[in-house]
Amino acid sequence: MSMRIELPEFVTPALIERAHRRAQNMLGMGQHGLFRQGIRAARAQDPKLLKVLEYAANHLDHRSEAQAGQTRRAVSANAGDQVQFTEVAMWQSAYEICERPHMTDEDLHPFGWIYAAAAEAAGLTH
Repeated sequence: MSMRIELPEFVTPALIERAHRRAQNMLGMGQHGLFRQGIRAARAQDPKLLKVLEYAANHLDHRSEAQAGQTRRAVSANAGDQVQFTEVAMWQSAYEICERPHMTDEDLHPFGWIYAAAAEAAGLTH
């Protein structure tokens, strides 16, 4: 039996865009309380956090393809030639690491600001 997590209606592409900008801003401002909350949510593998991370990675990937004017798959059939935008890769990596059954602080910390922004978007911060 699989558990299905429903995101509230307010989790929209616009919210994900704000979370993405928020992660970038938090990185520069050093808001360590939110950083720690994001890391805690990632360690706990909170289902809401995972859903926001997954949605954000997919949304940012679609957005980057639209901005490029063509899909990366159309550029080359060779997987090695496919280019992935750094921001998209970071959100996807944050999601993949958070899904692992065993993760370390060293795995999570490079993506702490992404986890903080996603936790905030999921309503997990206070």
